[in-house]
Amino acid sequence: MGRREFKKGFSILVFILIASLTFSCGNPSITQVGKREEILQDTITTIGYGTASGEPGEAKILIAIETASSMAEKALDKNNKIANKVIEALKNFGVSNRDIETSGFNLWPYQPEISFSEGEVSSEGFRARHQLMITTKNIKEVGKIVDLATKEGATNVDNVWFSLKEDKLVRKRAFQKAIEDAKRKAEAIADSMGVKIKKVVLVTEEEGELLYPYPSYAMEKGASELPIAPGEVKISVSVKMTFSY
Repeated sequence: MGRREFKKGFSILVFILIASLTFSCGNPSITQVGKREEILQDTITTIGYGTASGEPGEAKILIAIETASSMAEKALDKNNKIANKVIEALKNFGVSNRDIETSGFNLWPYQPEISFSEGEVSSEGFRARHQLMITTKNIKEVGKIVDLATKEGATNVDNVWFSLKEDKLVRKRAFQKAIEDAKRKAEAIADSMGVKIKKVVLVTEEEGELLYPYPSYAMEKGASELPIAPGEVKISVSVKMTFSY
């Protein structure tokens, strides 16, 4: 066999091998898409919603201390003194040091309001803002903690969050309701099509929990204790389910 004939025969053999591997192994991406399309054939997809509630087990209180002065150093000094008073009062009340933390601190220049009646323009000043996050498991004391902080100089209560005492159990109930809701919808669709649901093909979580915090509000010194009644904390979830028929 001549060299030219050998090269020609070898080229044909390589081509056959490549072709056989391509058809036997297939393109992974094409195979995956094909499988997914096969799975989604003769299916119904619905979204179910579920809500469950439970007793709160922990509260997070976000308070702020705002001070202003014509000089940045004075604004900071006033803020630090008030913050230290608030922290010390909270510790004396029984809040541990690890449950009091700084969540934000800002210092910025600002232009005070202009008094047109007096015909004077105030010079630029500085404002300092210190946010403290207070965590407590004593839900009944939340109002007293807020009241104590404001009496010691805190100017704002930015938010109050309540988390669940039995988070896993309440979350499980919410998902059970969401799954039942999705199944009811799928059965209604299948009934209108004249088919029967066989099994669940795919389940995905659409949304997480939705907690209901209290809104931000300002407090005045000397105000009476803020009545905070958390009630029950709610969790809302949704799931997308695909059923075969």
